Amino acid sequence: MDRHLTLVFPGLFGLLSGDAAAPYAPALRRLITRSDPVARPSAAQTAEPLLCDLFGVRRPEDGDLPIGAVSLLGEGGPGDSGWWLRADPVHLQPHGGDLVLAGNEILGLEAGEALRLAAELAEVLTPDRWRLETPCAHRWYLRLAAPARLRTVSLEEIRGRNIGERLPAGPDARFWHALLTEIQILLHASPLNAEREQRGRPSVNSLWFWGGGMLPQVETGQWTAVWSDAPLARGLGQLAGAVLHGLPEGAGSWLRDAGSGTHLVTAEAAGTEYGDAAVRRQTVELFEAQWVAPLLDAVRAGDVASVVLQAGRGPGRLLTRAGLRRWWRRPKPFPSHD
Repeated sequence: MDRHLTLVFPGLFGLLSGDAAAPYAPALRRLITRSDPVARPSAAQTAEPLLCDLFGVRRPEDGDLPIGAVSLLGEGGPGDSGWWLRADPVHLQPHGGDLVLAGNEILGLEAGEALRLAAELAEVLTPDRWRLETPCAHRWYLRLAAPARLRTVSLEEIRGRNIGERLPAGPDARFWHALLTEIQILLHASPLNAEREQRGRPSVNSLWFWGGGMLPQVETGQWTAVWSDAPLARGLGQLAGAVLHGLPEGAGSWLRDAGSGTHLVTAEAAGTEYGDAAVRRQTVELFEAQWVAPLLDAVRAGDVASVVLQAGRGPGRLLTRAGLRRWWRRPKPFPSHD
């Protein structure tokens, strides 16, 4: 079958580094060893710029990739001509005189809590025609009346780091720094945060602004279908005219349901690179069992013409049936592919 798959798993090789013992993943070793490199337009490592690369969306020199507008579209939001910014709720932790962004996964924020906090923030987020949307408890979006002259750092890039030198930059930065201070003061006095702290839950003590822009132009016809639960991938797929599907449970489900054409699957497990060694190892082994091993069998049988693995570090890896026959290529340890 003339069926081609690009499998996106940013951070995969990061799961194999550090103190994580090498997982049992012979199929992944074989894929990496017997495949050919596929160049990408940029050196993007994290999920958002990597996905934008695959859809031909480039970051402007003086601004951001339009993650806010595209992700909101993927959440089922308006495909309007507005300028949208991600405004995600986060928890900041003091560390040696600095503030480190712990991320928002640890918050466990519920939908009702997100609505209450958004209402509390209305008094500082109410310039003319601004609008805050909370379609997901931990992904918020802010629509501005006019574009902001900003360059920001993504939530993935800032997680676990000091925010001091990574706050929004650009001609409008001073305004946004002042706004962040107002937001943090308001959240410090939030009744909801007081309730959360009484329950032993971390407070939502700031927002993180990033990914501002308008919906981009995306070339249509590149992808037949996009299989993903990630809002950004779904938004890009919608702009590209691809058929949208939810993320399958594994390659078996995808092979059963996918027709011919070029398909994109996002199989990322966000945040697992910050888990302990056992969690990271299990994540790789699950990916091996659910996706890599069945896909290698499918390529060998001719059910899939090619598989490209995009792991976010270095070039992608293109595997074909002919490549699988390169028995003389000896596998290398995983860290050499990090």
